[in-house]
Amino acid sequence: MKRIIIALSTLLNLSGCSQKDLSVNPSSDTKIVRKNERDGIADLRKLVEESEYEEAWAYISPTVEDAWYYNPSIPEWHDIGLEAETTKNCSSVKLDVDEVKTLANRYRSIHFWHIHPQPAMREFIHDLPRNYTKGQFEKRITLEGAIPSQNDLAMAIYFSCILNSPQNRHDRYLLASHYGVTEYKPFYNQLVNVCQSTSEDLLSLKAQLLGLGSEASYNLPKMRRQITEAVSTKTFAKLFDNHYMEITFWPYDALPADLK
Repeated sequence: MKRIIIALSTLLNLSGCSQKDLSVNPSSDTKIVRKNERDGIADLRKLVEESEYEEAWAYISPTVEDAWYYNPSIPEWHDIGLEAETTKNCSSVKLDVDEVKTLANRYRSIHFWHIHPQPAMREFIHDLPRNYTKGQFEKRITLEGAIPSQNDLAMAIYFSCILNSPQNRHDRYLLASHYGVTEYKPFYNQLVNVCQSTSEDLLSLKAQLLGLGSEASYNLPKMRRQITEAVSTKTFAKLFDNHYMEITFWPYDALPADLK
C-alpha cells in the first residue's frame, strides 16, 4: 500500500489552540494536543480502529537544551497532516514539510507518528487471492498494517537528510497499527551520499527509490509470523534491516520504556 506522500505546502500556525485528544483531520484551531507520549499512543490505538483516514503527528517533548526557547516544557502533539484520502488501492496523507522544518529548528528531537487505520485497510479487500477466505485475508492485511510501506520509508529517509544537516538530531519514525507500534529507523551515516543532493526534489526522488528497494526486499510471510509471535509472547521483533534502514515492532503490551 502506498501511504505517505511528501508535499511542500503552507506553514501551519503554531499558536493553534489545544484540544484534549488526538483526532484525524482536526479543524485549523485544534492542531496541538498537550499530553505525554503514552497517553497519545492510547489515542492512536482508538483512531486505528475507528478512523477511515490516515493522519500524522510530530510529538515534541522539550529537553533541557530546548528550555531556553520553549517554557514551560510541556509535551505536545502537533498535527502535521494536510490532506488525507482513501481510494480503491491507496490510503495516504500529505505532510506539511514547512511545519516540520519549523519544529526541527526549535527542538532537537521529534517523534514522527502516523496511523494505519483498520477501516481504511478494509477498503483494500476486493478480489480475494486464491486459497484465502475473507477472514484470512483480512487478518493478513491487518498484520501487514504493522509494516511500513515504501513511502513510509522514503519519508523517514527524506526527513533524516533535510533535518540532520548540519546538526546531529535524535528523531524517530513510528507507526501505530492494530497490533502495536513499529519503528523504522534510517541509518543516517549510510545516507550521506544520498543526502548530498542538489535539490530537495532530487532528494525526494532518491528517497522514494530507496524506499521502493527496501520494500521490495521484505520477506512478508516471515514478517507476519514475527509480528504474530511478538504479540503472543509480548516481546519485540526485529522485522527488517538492510544497509539503510532497520524496522522493529513492539506489541502494545510491551512498548519500550523510552516511549513515554
